[in-house]
Amino acid sequence: MPASTSSKLIVTEWKSLQIDFLIIPPGNNRIEKALRLSGMDVNGVLGLKFANHDRYHPPGETIKDWIQGTTNNNEWNQRAPVVQLRKYLQLMTNMNPSHAYLVIVVGSRKILLWEMHIDGSSLKGLARLADM
Repeated sequence: MPASTSSKLIVTEWKSLQIDFLIIPPGNNRIEKALRLSGMDVNGVLGLKFANHDRYHPPGETIKDWIQGTTNNNEWNQRAPVVQLRKYLQLMTNMNPSHAYLVIVVGSRKILLWEMHIDGSSLKGLARLADM
């Protein structure tokens, strides 16, 4: 009799945010911005705002608001990472996913992880930084 196997399907939505399109005071020097980003905790990273010259993210809004779809712009909110992950989960319900995560690489220095409830209803708890 064959052994029972259990497979786990983990659904992820990956995003990458370039340091040049984030407001990380003081100044706009890449090296200074990278050093400052390296020292930030999860709340500092989530509180960073997108620069006005960013065409792919909501200018002046925080990373956290962009992720959650709670910006001041409904068009941006409809394309939020949480909305995209929710749609993937809806498409994969027949595959019985076991976990769902948003994975966001910030300036090649930080990796944010945020788990979503498997039914896609909302994000679980708080975001965390991946240990390196």
